[in-house]
Amino acid sequence: MSSFKSQRDDWLRFKEYHPDVDVVDDFSENEVRNPSVGGAWATYGSHQLVGCGAVTNSLCGKFRSHFGCLNVAGHAGKVWKGQDCTDKGLFRVVHYHCGKPQCPLCYEVWCAKQAFLIEARLLEASKRFGLVEHWSASVPFKLWDADPDVVRKYILKALEARGIIGGCLIDHFFRYDNCKGWYQSPHKHILGFLLGGYGRCRNCKDVKCIGKNKEYLLCDGYEALTRRCFESDGVIVKVAEDKFGVKSERISVFETARYLLSHASIRTDVKRPHAYTWFGVCSYRKLKVTVEKRKLLCAICGLQMHKVRRAWSWNVNLDNYDAQCLVTDRDSPSFKREFLDVVWLNGSLVWVEDDSGSYAGLRRKF
Repeated sequence: MSSFKSQRDDWLRFKEYHPDVDVVDDFSENEVRNPSVGGAWATYGSHQLVGCGAVTNSLCGKFRSHFGCLNVAGHAGKVWKGQDCTDKGLFRVVHYHCGKPQCPLCYEVWCAKQAFLIEARLLEASKRFGLVEHWSASVPFKLWDADPDVVRKYILKALEARGIIGGCLIDHFFRYDNCKGWYQSPHKHILGFLLGGYGRCRNCKDVKCIGKNKEYLLCDGYEALTRRCFESDGVIVKVAEDKFGVKSERISVFETARYLLSHASIRTDVKRPHAYTWFGVCSYRKLKVTVEKRKLLCAICGLQMHKVRRAWSWNVNLDNYDAQCLVTDRDSPSFKREFLDVVWLNGSLVWVEDDSGSYAGLRRKF
């Protein structure tokens, strides 16, 4: 997220080009509105940070089952996270989740699932439109409390003027500051495509067009274009930078999307809130993509992991045996999402595939 200083600079730049807008400086400490209005954390009006609602179901976050790969032969001689995989299987602890963005126990799972869908759609579109880029677009102050549909149309018009032809639009209504916590500052994040690509500006050695001498009036690149458009619409659209301040190419679309969704905003006044939408060449009407159901694959051999269970009824001697699988509470300091374990112990099977269809009768749709 952008720092408090950079946000203040953006606001001062907006005031420079829009002196007729009669509003107070929203970055002064006394004028910042508390997003915790109504007793809900990170909530303001009909906007709420994901994961800040009520728990959806009594099963949310509860242990469901183990999934594992028992391909001992394929793990022989291999190393996973510094551990020898010989004679061992890879196992994963699975919990129930409702898959809703407002649930504080399940929103991280929702983030990962939606990030997978975003990545699949963008990678398919990248075959035609080039590299996936990441932008942030700040909403003008005069539209902070406007209707969300009006704000979206205004931002889409600003993106079109800058040559951004399509992508994923992720809603962010809050920013975070170490001193003030979450505070109101509506903006959008975009994962999408630029007409002609951003490579020209990324590799450009002449940075005078981004200075204060208005030399951007003489350049037709993206960085100059977005500064000219800012003078008319007041929308600050910036290419995202890494921690070193470099506007590099995306290393992982999935990780970028998951991070952006982890602090996205949803509306509390609709039945099925959406934290992101598609537009332009990536819209559902213009781009048809069939996303295959994600399979849980073994990180060691690549085979699909299946539901497994401990062979307790086989009377296996468990003396001096450290059973990591017994730790299923996500809040426990010794909890591990994935772990290695022996498949055979003292000549007996420790793990077997569970083909019962439901785990302990807890199969439920919610």
